[in-house]
Amino acid sequence: MKKLIIACFVFLGFALASCLDTEETITVKEDNSGTYQLTMAIGNSPMLQGALQQSGQTLEKKDTVIYFKGFTDTATTLSAEEKSILENGKLHLAMNGDIKAAFELPFKNMDQLLYIKQHMFEMISKIRPQNSDDSSAASMFSGMDMMGGGGAQGMEGAGKLLNPTRDAFDFAISHNMISNKIKDKASLTEAFGSDSMQMIKQMLPMIGDLNYTTTFVLPSPVKHYSGGADSKLSDDKKTITFINSLSGLLDKPESLEYTVEY
Repeated sequence: MKKLIIACFVFLGFALASCLDTEETITVKEDNSGTYQLTMAIGNSPMLQGALQQSGQTLEKKDTVIYFKGFTDTATTLSAEEKSILENGKLHLAMNGDIKAAFELPFKNMDQLLYIKQHMFEMISKIRPQNSDDSSAASMFSGMDMMGGGGAQGMEGAGKLLNPTRDAFDFAISHNMISNKIKDKASLTEAFGSDSMQMIKQMLPMIGDLNYTTTFVLPSPVKHYSGGADSKLSDDKKTITFINSLSGLLDKPESLEYTVEY
């Protein structure tokens, strides 16, 4: 099991070596409970194969589900609320030429959804074994640490690398309204000038665009919505999808803003 989790997070270290598509799906029920899903798909490419070869990793065929409860039960740094969020969470990893990882975290209320949006990678970093004689356990999150710059903040750093503009946006929830707005244009400018963003910009011509979609599956029809470089509303008006890309974000940062009222 530990080796499988190592593979789960090592693959994120290669995310920028190939085309990366990120799909975020938020399903909200009438009682405001629901499910947060984040799926990252990495297409196969010579660059990905080269990165794997250089790191000594192999892309073995895998299709497995890892449940976080087996780790939250023994984690000592999670708050009671974080345990409540993670204990029913899981990660589905599939590798067969390309790589796909799907995180799924149920939430009991909108406050938990907001916390997931703000702290998902930070929470997952806390379920690493703190003390173990097992070398595989000690290196369980090595891929994410490497991606995030190493040290105790490796997982959190990886989260910022996957979404380097997140601190410049404010995800907010009020009564039957969800929004994502630019809160600090100065922070956004700083994010665009960060080393991670500059690295991504330099790699875009080689790896192709990075695509982002955010989908809300709601308990009642959408009354009003705005935002996104492109958007799609289902026939029953209960599912709204905002479609963006990294190149679009670089050209028009406000394309990541959206508002949904239902």
